[in-house]
Amino acid sequence: MVTFFKKSSAANSGGNTDKSSVTYTGTDSDTSNNGNTVKSQVADNDANSDISSLEKQNISEKVELSTIRWSIMIVFLCFSFTAIGINDSATGSNLHNIQERYSISYKQTSFLFLSNAGGYAVSSLCTCYVMFWIGVRWTIFFSAIIYSGGALITSFAPPFGVIVVSLFLQGVGSGFLDAAATSVLALIASADVLSRVYASFSLGSMTAPFIIGAFSQHHLTWNYFYFFPMSLGIVLTSTALWVFQHFTLPNQGDKKHEKDKSGTVNGGLKSILSRSEVYLALVLVCLASSHQCINSQWSPSYFLLKGYEEDVSTYVVAGFWGGVTIGRLAGPTVFKKVYDKTRNISLVALAMVFSGVIFAVDSLAARATLLCLTGLAWGPIAPASIDAGISMVLEEEISIITPLIICSGLLGASFAPFFFSFAADAFTANILQPVLIVVAGIELILFIFVPKKQ
Repeated sequence: MVTFFKKSSAANSGGNTDKSSVTYTGTDSDTSNNGNTVKSQVADNDANSDISSLEKQNISEKVELSTIRWSIMIVFLCFSFTAIGINDSATGSNLHNIQERYSISYKQTSFLFLSNAGGYAVSSLCTCYVMFWIGVRWTIFFSAIIYSGGALITSFAPPFGVIVVSLFLQGVGSGFLDAAATSVLALIASADVLSRVYASFSLGSMTAPFIIGAFSQHHLTWNYFYFFPMSLGIVLTSTALWVFQHFTLPNQGDKKHEKDKSGTVNGGLKSILSRSEVYLALVLVCLASSHQCINSQWSPSYFLLKGYEEDVSTYVVAGFWGGVTIGRLAGPTVFKKVYDKTRNISLVALAMVFSGVIFAVDSLAARATLLCLTGLAWGPIAPASIDAGISMVLEEEISIITPLIICSGLLGASFAPFFFSFAADAFTANILQPVLIVVAGIELILFIFVPKKQ
């Protein structure tokens, strides 16, 4: 919601100032705005008279501009989450190529996940301070530069140590970008819009395996893939300062809080972390991301172990992300009249069943279909977990809790595949589906204790 206020006063016949006002409301007819309302308030010289045609025209123009600005922000955020999604799935999809190029074991590949995770976790946790110090637009601008730089280094296939550093940089850029973009999204959009925009994340995660699979199929050099995320980062860098030119966080323009920005953040953190339900939301997000990323990062290795071709195993994982994308896009509509807790518990239970059947059957077609259905069921879970955390705090605390939520999710998204690499090295990737069932089971139990939205 974007609100414009045009304040004016005029003397009435008695010489007094009339402060009455007339409010006009414009609603975007585009479904992407999800009925978000844009208001314009203009002071009226005479409370009993109709507003002039010229003033009506000015109001209409302001409403239209504000709606366009909202739409531009949503499009930018979609591009941002697409870039983050590409970073999320690229390492797992390229894991076999990296192992062959550098002759490394499963244990050594764990450093790839760890470096990306470390950069992601540290930067996302620092975002709540950085956004208050330099603003949202500069945070997003510098995050896109770091993301592009990391992808550019990887595209030249440098020595293994440099690859680890480049993935760390991509993690740092993605962490800042994810936390800042989610903070903006939580402030300007509803939970339904959040779920649909987050589908861009899974779209990026689905795109990476398709491109990498095509590279393998046509015997193209794997590292050239990273020119694609680098290009996306350049697009974000070149537009960030303009898109968020006048965007400020709640309390950021408050002179009282401007004097001590770190104190404002510290006070907000202290208030948020004093609530037990916040920890429940953080664990939910961590587990949701853990399940999703273990599945996407290690499914290619799992299918290779089962004897399928490299390009086939990569395309199957793209099907998983396709299911996640559809689940996030269609979820708000399909489950519109279903109670949140019932929906979430049912979807997690379905994902557990699908993982169990994948483990039991021995058919590529069945496994590919079930993996896609697993993504379809799991797709709405991550946005639902994020929304559960955001709905527990006040509006001015959203920009503080969001980096914590993103950090929690990224700890799960990165460290879970890292720890799984040790288990896979000891027991092979055959344990993938049982591990996913256990993680989903814990998620299901915790969803039972999520309090009802106010």
